[in-house]
Amino acid sequence: MQHRQSQHTTRSSLRGLVNNVNHKLPDFIGCGFQKCATKGISTNLRKHPSLSLPEEPEQFPDYELNFFTHPAGCNDKPSDKKTPEEIEWYKSFFKSDGNIHGEFSPNYADWAQYVAKSIHDVHPDVKLLFSLRNPIDRAYSAFNHYCNILPRSRKWGHEGSTWSPDESLIWNLKNKHFDVCYSTALKHFNKYFSREQTHLIIFEQLKKQPEVTYNKIFDFLGVKHFDVGNDIIHGRVYEYVLTSEERDECREYLTDQVDELFNYLGYQIPQWPEFCT
Repeated sequence: MQHRQSQHTTRSSLRGLVNNVNHKLPDFIGCGFQKCATKGISTNLRKHPSLSLPEEPEQFPDYELNFFTHPAGCNDKPSDKKTPEEIEWYKSFFKSDGNIHGEFSPNYADWAQYVAKSIHDVHPDVKLLFSLRNPIDRAYSAFNHYCNILPRSRKWGHEGSTWSPDESLIWNLKNKHFDVCYSTALKHFNKYFSREQTHLIIFEQLKKQPEVTYNKIFDFLGVKHFDVGNDIIHGRVYEYVLTSEERDECREYLTDQVDELFNYLGYQIPQWPEFCT
């Protein structure tokens, strides 16, 4: 599992924001997963006239507020208690203007064991969105992203452990880097939020049937269908080429995780045929 450096407000920036009646808590939160088109989804949702997401201020260049992750950085567990002043700062991004407001911070899923409760304590009625991608392709995308931005990413990792650019993808996977267990994260959220409050987006279906996929999101959020297209964000060229042998090894390593996800969902994801029986 990997985690980028999060950006967060300082306490001094909270002053003057308490009890702002013109703002509210978000109606929905995109909680994950990284490398599953969350930036593209949030970008396209902004095109809907009834949906609003935070703009791209200088301090949040990826639109990610990361409010419920730790302000100190990527290797510290999040604090699960928010002060009233911090909550008012968070609300300042969502206007009470009649629109449906939300935010996407895919780091939330990485810290699900802490973040799920923290979100519930602040906003138990919020709707949650999760985007899932074939875990082999998700890990491959994350590994290439880290490789492409070296040396900035060299010390990135999770809970004190860092990845190795000198080793293969499968080596990093087996050492718990780029390894995201969807079912584990979803189960943490399901402790506090009902399945009716969560909506799953399948990356591969989004790619092939964007209109169908977005209309399902709109139904979940309670807004009219609207053609938002499907702008692709972060369409990177991969320098590291995954061989068929490596892909088979990744599939073998990830099969148990995917079976656990299918059991949790109660169905298989047909867009991931190499994991379906």
